[in-house]
Amino acid sequence: MVLAMLALSRYNSLMATILIRDLDDKVKRSLQIRAATSGRSMEAEARAILTAIVNHVPTAEMPVAKAATEKKKKLGAKGAKRKR
Repeated sequence: MVLAMLALSRYNSLMATILIRDLDDKVKRSLQIRAATSGRSMEAEARAILTAIVNHVPTAEMPVAKAATEKKKKLGAKGAKRKR
């Protein structure tokens, strides 16, 4: 699987392009799911992930991670109630 990203700024100047070769199908599928959950394209999601990592943004602050954390908390609370 090859994933290519191309971004053009609103000033019509060419920005960096990245080509990722041999991307595992599971990684691609996970990226598709994260993108859909965030309401973004795969390209926009990959850009957001790379930008967050490079800028040292904790992944817990990313929208998908926040949603997943909240869901885990809810499921964990429900699971704790069932055990009692």
